[in-house]
Amino acid sequence: MKTSIKIISLFIISIPILYCHTEGHKHGSANHHMHKRSTEDLIRMFESPERTAYQEPDKVLAYIGDLKGKKLMDIGSGSGYFSFRFAKKGANVVAADVQEEFLAYVKDRITKEDVSPGSVTQRKISYTDPFLNDKEMDIIFLCNVYHHIENRQEYFTKVKKGLSMGGKLVVVDFFKKDLPIGPPMDHKIDQETVKSELEKLGFKNIKLDEKLLKYQYIITAE
Repeated sequence: MKTSIKIISLFIISIPILYCHTEGHKHGSANHHMHKRSTEDLIRMFESPERTAYQEPDKVLAYIGDLKGKKLMDIGSGSGYFSFRFAKKGANVVAADVQEEFLAYVKDRITKEDVSPGSVTQRKISYTDPFLNDKEMDIIFLCNVYHHIENRQEYFTKVKKGLSMGGKLVVVDFFKKDLPIGPPMDHKIDQETVKSELEKLGFKNIKLDEKLLKYQYIITAE
């Protein structure tokens, strides 16, 4: 019984922060799936030890590399799970989300976390626009969010314009296979599709890691 409860909990905490409909998905299905839980419940689950057990954030940070002085946007930042970890490594972080409740939570959390003043700010974004200035960010990061972006061609064209010279996009998302955690199978996007979509938009130096994390792949691109 305890094992079943743990698996259910892991599945719920993997619900992505952003939602949308994309071609082949039922309109609003991810949104409906997410909002079965209150914001408070989602925050507790996003920050839970169970999530950290599979997410292995220290491995992700080490993979990205030196963050000191880097301008970084965390798209779909939610509770700030990664945002504050980035800031503690020296990044200047924009925690970006579509939901006011998550942004308010991050704003309050800033006063409680041991981070440098001004190292974490918030930005309200939409499902169709990351609201980036040209060449604004050194790193743009998405975890469990890519498959929820609406009109990805248009969206990631804007993301590409928002990267500084030599800047890097980092995408972390679930393998498209049966897993004990993660979104429904029809919401997942396999890594080869992500690579292909980014290549078509002109991203270069696209790299894929399928071994670092147990349930997720990591793609970086410039």
